[in-house]
Order: sequence, then C-alpha cells, then structure tokens
Amino acid sequence: FMASFLWGGFLLQWPIGWLSDKYGRRGVMLINAMVAVVLCLLASIWDHTSSSYIPLIVIVGGSVMPMYSLCIAYASDRLSPEQIVSASGAMVMAAGIGLSIGPIMISFAMSNLGPDVYFIGIALAFVAIALAVLNSMRYREVTPEDVEDQSPILAAGVIGTPIAAFTSPDAEDYAVALEEDELEQLDDIDEWTQAPMAGPELAIPEPHETTEEDHY
Repeated sequence: FMASFLWGGFLLQWPIGWLSDKYGRRGVMLINAMVAVVLCLLASIWDHTSSSYIPLIVIVGGSVMPMYSLCIAYASDRLSPEQIVSASGAMVMAAGIGLSIGPIMISFAMSNLGPDVYFIGIALAFVAIALAVLNSMRYREVTPEDVEDQSPILAAGVIGTPIAAFTSPDAEDYAVALEEDELEQLDDIDEWTQAPMAGPELAIPEPHETTEEDHY
C-alpha cells in the first residue's frame, strides 16, 4: 500500500512539474488539488480487496505527493535569490510541523471512525489548499515576464508638446527613433540637438504684432 502511494508520487512528480512550468503554478495547483480530493474520496469508499485498489492508490499518490514541490516552486517564483534559502527553511519547518501533528490527528480519527478516514483527512487538507489557491487567483501579480514585455517608455518633454513644432522641426523623427532605439540613424538630420529642451534659452516663437482684427 505505502509503496504504491510513494511510487505514484515518484512517477507523476515530473509530469505535473512540467505542466506547472508550461501553464502556470496556480492553475495546475488548483486542478491537482481538486483531482486529489476526488481520488481520495473514491479511495475511501473503494473495495480494499479489489484488484483495482492498488492502481487507484498509485494515482492517489501521484496527485498528493507533488503538491509540496508545487508550493515550493510557487513561492520561489515570487522571491528574490536572497530570500529563497530562508523561505525554503521556513516552508520545511512548516511542513515538519504538519507532518508531526497530522499523523497523530489522523490515527486518532482512524481508531474511532475506521481506516477510511485516512483518505477523508487528506481530502479535507486538499480542499483547504484549493480554497487558498482560489483566493490567491483573485490578485494579478506582476511577473518578470511582464516587465520584459513592456515597451520602452518615452519621457514626456518638449517633444510631446505643441511647442515642439516651433522649437524643433525634427522632433517627430527624434521621438520615433528614440522609441525604436535607433538614434544612430539620425546622423542625417541637421543639428537636431540644437533645439533647447528647457531653461532660459528655450526657443520661443518670435512675437508678431497683433491687430484688433486678430481678436475676432
């Protein structure tokens, strides 16, 4: 029984980890938790003498055992390299506390309610995990991939104002080149850097005389 449970975790550890790398941690964790709940409930009512019981336990172990690794990977994705070691130690300690308290509680329940309570207890634990994952999915977190996909930011200044048409006729070309990171292609523009950007020397259109008709 125990060997089949552990073998299931050994066999499905890599496929489930690969799915979490490809499709996201939280989605795989949620599906894995729900599958584990269903399989544990099935195992609690399955005929123990059936030839299909051991294969079922293999699948149950395959859905239960990889969850710890998924939690470690999920936490590590959101930590800086300096925080991973201390966070891993904290998670190992938390897992150790759970592994110390869980068997005492489950064995007490099994002695009073029967051996099938073992799988019901695991199912309840995975219900709590599924609820925690659902709660975390309410929030959108910024990932390193999001930052890499962002477009370069063009600083606002004289280029982005109507006065640019007067101060620098080449401002539009300069803005496009800056956005495309191709400033070296502006060598053919005649002295575009002479357009002042700020300060007392800011180029201002020459004033012209206005008449009374200009106000209408």
